[in-house]
Amino acid sequence: VQPAVGPHELQLLLASTGPIQATFLAGCLNRMSEAVVAAFPGGARSLPTFTEVQKCIGIIHEELKAGATSPQLSALVASTAGKALALLCEKAEYMSASGPDSRSPPAAPAPATPAQARNMALCSQLQEVHRSLGSLLPRLPLGGAAALALSLDTLQATAVETVAPLFRSMMELLEGKVLEMHALNYGAEDSAGVVLTSAYVAEAAAIMAHFRAEYLSKFVPVPSPTVASCAGALVERMAARALVFFVRHASLVRPLGQAGRLQLAKDLGEMQLAVGTSLFPLEQLGQPYRVVKAFRSLLFADTAAIPSAGFMRELPSSIVAHHLFSRLPPRFQAPHERSGLNPSQYSLWLDSHTQEEAVRGLQAALDTALPQGSGEVSEATVQAMQVITLVCEQAAM
Repeated sequence: VQPAVGPHELQLLLASTGPIQATFLAGCLNRMSEAVVAAFPGGARSLPTFTEVQKCIGIIHEELKAGATSPQLSALVASTAGKALALLCEKAEYMSASGPDSRSPPAAPAPATPAQARNMALCSQLQEVHRSLGSLLPRLPLGGAAALALSLDTLQATAVETVAPLFRSMMELLEGKVLEMHALNYGAEDSAGVVLTSAYVAEAAAIMAHFRAEYLSKFVPVPSPTVASCAGALVERMAARALVFFVRHASLVRPLGQAGRLQLAKDLGEMQLAVGTSLFPLEQLGQPYRVVKAFRSLLFADTAAIPSAGFMRELPSSIVAHHLFSRLPPRFQAPHERSGLNPSQYSLWLDSHTQEEAVRGLQAALDTALPQGSGEVSEATVQAMQVITLVCEQAAM
């Protein structure tokens, strides 16, 4: 059957309904906005109840489903819903708690502050709105789905921002513990005394366990790799950062004797266990977990065998080259030592620079040390220098 009108005539016909369309969309926006304000009034008032949140979601659901009967109408209603969701984000920002209490370090045995508890509950409510409306995306026409997806991305960003200070303070606390490794002596050769986990790792593990019990358990749903959520994404990012940060600083440790390698490997294993138990399953972290396993192999690999080792595929070149400086005499200064930076300052520099820039710094540090160390050097030193140069050259290709 031929269509009653052609494409041009259809656009003219739709244009003629402009006043009706505007009235209809204004009604939609009014109903959805009223639902949003009823549930999320803004300010320091009490957060909405579960029933109030569900009522708000239900009204937006009905408007979106009513508009799904035609592609053109669906896109218009979804864009209108986006305005209501923008209002929700604005109200949520006003309702979130701020100030020092919202970013207090989550150290044991202190429970979550009232501000942190409020923000976690608010994040959970925004997650529920996002999850429920997101379930409509496959059932909407493409135009409507695309418009709604953009608004849901903004809603997700707002949910993340409500608890971002908490996660930042937690990550800073963990990183501070990891940095304590640089105060220890890993230069010993006698491995007989390697029995216990280092105190800083045990303390980091206790912090993560406390964070799981007193903070992550308050989210609805509890962050898990089986259920997509804003909080879950933050926990995954934290777990990945914790492992990569540990490996980065372990690669900077020098001097590093045989006992030190064993101690570092033991500490790394305990850190893995704590992250996997309290934060996120290791196998589902992907690359960060593979980096940890590869670094353990690097610790005990013969220098000459490193360039052709299978674990090299998983390790950033800078990690390998940094570690190899621990196999050089002290007169061969690592980049941060040459620049007068402590490990914490150098880590911040690495965060803000590319892998290529880090590798260039490593090669420059080695080149600078060569005239000073050009006298008699051991075969092991020459070998380590050659491998550092090779790793840096390969990274620059």
